[in-house]
Amino acid sequence: MHVDHDRKFCHICPRGCQVNRIDTTGFCGVGRSIRLANVSLHFGEEPIISGTRGSATFFFSGCTLRCAFCQNWQISHHYQGRDITIEALADLFLTVAQCGAHNINLVSASQFTPNIIQAIHIVRKQGLAIPFMWNCGGYDNIQTIDQLKSAGISIFLPDLKFLTAKDSAYFSLAKDYPLIATQAILRMMESSPLQYDKDGLLKSGVIIRHLVIPGRLDITQQVLRWFNTHAKGKALLSLMTQYTPVSIPGEKRPTPQRHLTESEDAKLLNMLEELPIDDGFYQDLMIDNNWLPDFVHKNQPFHQNLARTIWHWNNNISSST
Repeated sequence: MHVDHDRKFCHICPRGCQVNRIDTTGFCGVGRSIRLANVSLHFGEEPIISGTRGSATFFFSGCTLRCAFCQNWQISHHYQGRDITIEALADLFLTVAQCGAHNINLVSASQFTPNIIQAIHIVRKQGLAIPFMWNCGGYDNIQTIDQLKSAGISIFLPDLKFLTAKDSAYFSLAKDYPLIATQAILRMMESSPLQYDKDGLLKSGVIIRHLVIPGRLDITQQVLRWFNTHAKGKALLSLMTQYTPVSIPGEKRPTPQRHLTESEDAKLLNMLEELPIDDGFYQDLMIDNNWLPDFVHKNQPFHQNLARTIWHWNNNISSST
């Protein structure tokens, strides 16, 4: 995989926009270089991911989707971050391993797939053995999944956001999302069966995440039915109730301006019982904004109980303690 060739007529993500990212930016908003926003030891992921020592989350800038309710809009929509080399990324992989991370968690990294694969090859040759995971919006080509698996990524955390073209086009500007995401997830499950280490942490497998949108439980019901038919017993479900209204500068698409209600929470639990689905995780109802990250004004974007910063784009913070 030649990085500059992939960038010259970019076809890395399903949009295939063919933009010359050597000289300009694509839909994703980034160019040829890796742009990184934050690296943290994160304790707020699913328990089989975070464990006791944390998951090393690498938050990349830009995104192949454009979700109107994105909690990370500062880096996904406004591209806050710093350009780094492949070698620098590899060094950060080694640093977080020295910090004791259970795994390396690559968040919204699809736009940098060729670069990241090269960085993984570098550290694998140096003997780094902890699991890598692909934490994505689900909008990846099957070929990308195959390349990632060949590079040594063993855990996939895809979103399954919507299953209709209308909802996908409105909320994420990607009407082909349902087909792309379901095909990608099927390939992930085929290539990465569920496996656990001696401590009960995930070392291989797929966790399908779904964020519940207030007032749109119909979307969630469609996703749960899909999971029940296609993924039950092959993957875990993580149902997230943390939807929080955000104000994204320049965003004109109306989105729900409230949290989930207790009534909606009860309906969700009933949906799970009726199918039934009990393979995975259900997030306790969240009705405050304290957990929202701030990647611009704070070197520690997350609440101190959720994460500890190792590296930040506007103030290098590096620690192995």
